[in-house]
Amino acid sequence: MAIFFDGATDNLVASVLNSIEWRIRYNILEGRCPDSPAFRQVIPGAVSNGIHQPEGAFEITSSPISGSQKTTISWYSDEGTIRFHIIALLSL
Repeated sequence: MAIFFDGATDNLVASVLNSIEWRIRYNILEGRCPDSPAFRQVIPGAVSNGIHQPEGAFEITSSPISGSQKTTISWYSDEGTIRFHIIALLSL
């Protein structure tokens, strides 16, 4: 599943993805952001049958003009914070 929307939803997706704070810790790239209703709304699989899920993964596919890359990111909820790890980078 890839995240692509139009109009106002693009702004919400961009806002959520831009809110992720990335850092390198012990030679591992990890991200984090607050667990928010916006995150739960735009990230596929974050809510299933009305229940907040504790973990998941999603893919982002870049446009051909920027290199056609697919990034798979895993996430999990930890005491009000969502933590992220990049699990795959594929060139298309």
